[in-house]
Amino acid sequence: MTAALSIAEQGYDVHLVEREDVLGGNLRHIHTTLDVGAEPAKILGAMIERVSANPRIHAYLGAEIENVHGYVGQYTTTIRLKDGSREEVGHGVVVVATGAHEITPKEYLYGQHPAVITQRQLEERLHDAQGAQGALPQSVVMIQCVGSRDDEHPYCSRICCTEAIKNALEIKKRNPQAQVTVLYRDIRSYGFRELAYREAREAGVLFLEYSEKQKPVVRDAGGKTQVEVVVQPEGTKATLDADLVVLAAGIEPNKDNDTLAKMLKVPLSEDGFYLEAHAKLRPLDFAADGVYLAGWRTRRALSKRRWRRPTAQRSAR
Repeated sequence: MTAALSIAEQGYDVHLVEREDVLGGNLRHIHTTLDVGAEPAKILGAMIERVSANPRIHAYLGAEIENVHGYVGQYTTTIRLKDGSREEVGHGVVVVATGAHEITPKEYLYGQHPAVITQRQLEERLHDAQGAQGALPQSVVMIQCVGSRDDEHPYCSRICCTEAIKNALEIKKRNPQAQVTVLYRDIRSYGFRELAYREAREAGVLFLEYSEKQKPVVRDAGGKTQVEVVVQPEGTKATLDADLVVLAAGIEPNKDNDTLAKMLKVPLSEDGFYLEAHAKLRPLDFAADGVYLAGWRTRRALSKRRWRRPTAQRSAR
């Protein structure tokens, strides 16, 4: 939507194709940020209003791209509309902003025990609780790198640690007596978000490191959940009772990325994300002229680089 507004405000018509019945994508599931006073829902609502009111933006909801052919300046795209009919539009360039989605966890009793949820589901619960302390859990164990940095998804999604820290701070803000423990392999609170990591430690959030070779074990203990972890680097075993076990599931590419990539004749990375022309020199371009990249993406370098712990954590050891 940001790209559509920017292009339209420069005097060009935009055909915005949205697969869902409403605009907003993943932002619809975000209710708070680490920025004080920021209100994602209001920002999203205002942006949707601007898109809807702009006469140069033609939005197609519940629609999908069926075919693309042509070249820069002379593209023709067939759009399958919600009612099954088709519309053909001509355009000069293509902006790919298909995003990605949350990985569905396959471990830690997810889908088998009601007390095991994802960070996104926790954020929804915190939003629905409307600040009611009685509706909040008294003990929460968060497990990082779930479905990420493994053989199937070897990259870091770059947002999971920040999401965990944000939700941990929100719980402590509403209920300072709540016990929040984060089990991690590495804390990757990028940039100035390391300040939020330090704030969480000062608020009483406990961070315990685990090894990839000795992952935590979640058990059903008579209807409640317990998490067993071998804490590194000491190798001490600990058993944590938890009202909620919250999994930091990473991001994976949409399954139909390959279909659209073939239509546009653009490459995908080995992880299945769209591959920009150059990570530093042309991060918004594809190798194909007239096709541009927007939104979340990852680069292969993320899966191979070894990251050090944040300064605050290293000094605390």
